[in-house]
Amino acid sequence: MDTAAAWEAHATQWLAWTEPAHEEGFWTVTWPTLREMLPPATGVTLDLGCGEGRGARELSRLGHRVLGIERAPTLASAAAERGTSVVLADATRLPLRDGGVAMVFASMSLLDIDDLDGAVDEIVRVLAPDGSLVAAIVHPMISAFDTSVRHEGRLELPAPYLTHRQYEDHIVDEGHEMTFTSVHRPVRDYLRPMLARGFVITDLREEGGGPIPWFLAFRADRVRRQA
Repeated sequence: MDTAAAWEAHATQWLAWTEPAHEEGFWTVTWPTLREMLPPATGVTLDLGCGEGRGARELSRLGHRVLGIERAPTLASAAAERGTSVVLADATRLPLRDGGVAMVFASMSLLDIDDLDGAVDEIVRVLAPDGSLVAAIVHPMISAFDTSVRHEGRLELPAPYLTHRQYEDHIVDEGHEMTFTSVHRPVRDYLRPMLARGFVITDLREEGGGPIPWFLAFRADRVRRQA
């Protein structure tokens, strides 16, 4: 099953999981960290993999003109019902003109895209020459470990860290349950495609308690080339 189909299969779980009173990680780590990394609100901000739209709504409160992109129909509908302008589309085939976006915001979505290189190509195409990508992912130092035993406090590698693999993480917490289906990639395989396409990494943050951080965020800016 591809990751988009898996997210649609678990969309009802996700809508319950993202209740503000439940998912503390977004409100205490993910959103505050990303907010500090944002460029000024100019032009269109594209929320890539917007889910039910909570990131888009927070961006709108800061003055960003947001368009959400989501592949799971149930989540796209939920985002629209909650006030987000959203298009049902694939990250590798964005229905947008070249250079029309000032910023791409990708909160915990790049790891849920099977064809990351194709998505980066589209990000480059739609971004303005001096645009920015602000992204957060589950830290690859965590996603590398076997989820079936990690929640028991054991850290076991089911495959070498540098190996790409799809994985599932089933979590039950305070009466909520959610199955996350994502792709583990090493850090280099997120950053190299961007560096190869003319981005400069201008900020990078690692967060999360415990012996290994669970959160990685970065900002990548396109640099306008001199004639």
